[in-house]
Amino acid sequence: MTHNQVRWRRHRGDTGPALTAILRQPPTVGQRAGDPVTIGAATVLAVFRRALDHEVVHTTTATTSSTPGEVSVPVSATIANLGGLHSVEFRVTGTDQRTYPDPSDPWWLLIDAPVATGTSSGGGGGGAATPAPLFLADAEVGTVTGDGQVVFAGAGVTINIDPAVTWFQVAPWPSQTAWALGTTPALTQAGATVDTSAAAELAQGAGGDLLVAARAGTTWYVAGADSGGGSGGTGLQELTVTAAQAVSALRVVTMTGPGVVPFEPTAANAGLVLGVTRTAASGGQAVAVVTSGTLEGASGLTPGAVYYAGPGGTLTTTQPTTGLLVAIGYAADADTFVVQVGDPIQLA
Repeated sequence: MTHNQVRWRRHRGDTGPALTAILRQPPTVGQRAGDPVTIGAATVLAVFRRALDHEVVHTTTATTSSTPGEVSVPVSATIANLGGLHSVEFRVTGTDQRTYPDPSDPWWLLIDAPVATGTSSGGGGGGAATPAPLFLADAEVGTVTGDGQVVFAGAGVTINIDPAVTWFQVAPWPSQTAWALGTTPALTQAGATVDTSAAAELAQGAGGDLLVAARAGTTWYVAGADSGGGSGGTGLQELTVTAAQAVSALRVVTMTGPGVVPFEPTAANAGLVLGVTRTAASGGQAVAVVTSGTLEGASGLTPGAVYYAGPGGTLTTTQPTTGLLVAIGYAADADTFVVQVGDPIQLA
């Protein structure tokens, strides 16, 4: 195992300077870090994998320098706009044919708060940015300070929630102890309660899922762990919340203090899609919201078409050319919609 683990962090949309690292051989007895790799004329391929499912999301050729073992790779727009946690590995071709670092000790790149018109990523600009991710090691206590914040948590942590927060995201921190029933994160907010299903939902996400915690009225719910299917569809990830106003089925919604409302694709709402309603509801009634997965029982969809967020939370196959572009999912057939919310893109 290598012992030169590095981590990079960028705001979403920031292409950066390049990511630079020293590739090293495994350490020998008595060494704290192994010797730098001799790259020579070999080609080095950089591979980016999404942490949640280890899927390869981008590959590109890295550059080398005169410094032994040093490689660097640009942060392309493809990666900078993905968001979330990604592992970075370097594959050396030629006589070495090895991958660095050791897969058991990966290097991580975190793309955090979305950057959109009207927000600030720290210094200058107007409006409030999504807070930077919160990292809580095993048994630590921390506070979520803004809607949409991402929390990477170990086992037995306590997540205090600012009174103004209505939703946030939480995922296991890979370097800490895995969650299990009895050691999942504890959620606390003054004047609010946590639904009894929350611990089980968190435990289901212990394999690396990014979960959504949202408040409906005064009750917090957790959704996002793959429950292996349900009455609403295959692989359905669903949250039951209160509708703040009347909403129809197949409507894109966002969370507010009183409950969910139709999502408006504007810069101020970048990153705030909660999901798609599976049922209709009047104001004050419970409504089922699919945050990810296959939603069955729809009708009149265009098979194979990608659907985007339109005005008033509508689903449209017409790709926006102005405002905020958010892909919500696609139609598997005329009656089946797959919710797969994409990253928001601010258009001119």
